Amino acid sequence: MKLLSIIRDPSFRYRLALLSFLTIIIGMFASRAMMSIGMIFIGLQFFLKPDIQTTFKDFIKDRKLLFISLIFILYMISGIYSTDMGYYSEKLLIKIPLLFMPLGFASLKEIPRQYLLHALTAFIILVLFASIGSTVMYIMDFEKITENYKYAKVIPIPFEINHIRFSLMLASAIFGSFYLYTKNYFFFDGKIEKFLFLGTGIFLFIFIHILSVRSGLLAVYASLLVILFAYIYQKKKYLNGILFLILMISTPVVMYMAVPTIRNKVNYMVRDVSLFFKGRERGKGSRANDYSDVNRLLSIKLGIELGNTSPWIGLGLGDVKNEIFNAYATKYPRVQEGRRLIPHNQFVYVYMAVGGIGLALFCIFCFYPLFSKSSYSGFLFISTNVIFISSYLSESTLENQLGVCLFITLYLITYFIETEPTPQNKEV
Repeated sequence: MKLLSIIRDPSFRYRLALLSFLTIIIGMFASRAMMSIGMIFIGLQFFLKPDIQTTFKDFIKDRKLLFISLIFILYMISGIYSTDMGYYSEKLLIKIPLLFMPLGFASLKEIPRQYLLHALTAFIILVLFASIGSTVMYIMDFEKITENYKYAKVIPIPFEINHIRFSLMLASAIFGSFYLYTKNYFFFDGKIEKFLFLGTGIFLFIFIHILSVRSGLLAVYASLLVILFAYIYQKKKYLNGILFLILMISTPVVMYMAVPTIRNKVNYMVRDVSLFFKGRERGKGSRANDYSDVNRLLSIKLGIELGNTSPWIGLGLGDVKNEIFNAYATKYPRVQEGRRLIPHNQFVYVYMAVGGIGLALFCIFCFYPLFSKSSYSGFLFISTNVIFISSYLSESTLENQLGVCLFITLYLITYFIETEPTPQNKEV
């Protein structure tokens, strides 16, 4: 009984939650097992709070939590008409955090806001160290790495993190750094930290252009655009808004002229997209072996075509891989097996898996925070949503463990950071 009372004590649960967040964040860089362990302990928070029934009711009432869990349910239902249960189970297992982590967070509404800021700071520090490491490697082999950008290669990233996922980390860390700067967050109560966060944000903003990964760049500028329009609407400062818009438009132009990696990457992308739309990929797909963007666009095209064969309910989550790989074999046999991809677009993937009805529900679940007034109380939570929604245009972000972990962890942390503090968690 004494042990149970200790476990259910709020201060114990909040410290355990902080430890779980730190485990997840370190795991993003070092260990998939650590990510899983941390996410499991966040989910277990639901059972540690004494009044589970009240917690569940709070969860049901909070659409920003409920809708994320419903994404998992949406995928799960498609198992009824999936035939490849092995692939179905594999993909569903990856998405389990979408179900139980919002449940766990429903029991953490009174967690000290400072704990969440600590977790965000840890995330930013690790992203900063990885970015510094990449910058050093780039400087040491400047000419070769710059040249490699003409062939779809990027700057090496420490810990062998996927460059697309890392670009989303960078985008999130940029807005996190500026948020901590504007909110005067100090870990050691030293005002010098404020300018360290400002410097970190500026450095990461420059580095994301040097890295030149489209998902990350799109995420940053899409977020800035949404935040800018919200600022203009709320403050009615139209002249300031126009000036910021001009600055935002001119920045990537200047970066294109000044940064060779982004220039080579843009030229590479234009060439690939031109090849695709000129129809040169139709030579039984042979160009998809050599040009990554052609292959990505080809995977999206096939995904839409296959989704159209069952437009209402889709083909079932379990059959996505087999169906699209069979389509490659039939229509584009010259594409090597190792180059065949699932749709590189989350919306197309969902359409293929659960059909138009499922896609409509998925969009409602994902876009809901963008249409909620409370989301615009600050810019941190809304930027997190825009970052991941924009990534869905060019990646199937939620179809791998790191993508799911990044999304759900940052979504929940930033949501609760900007949620109006209750009397219990205004101060630590």
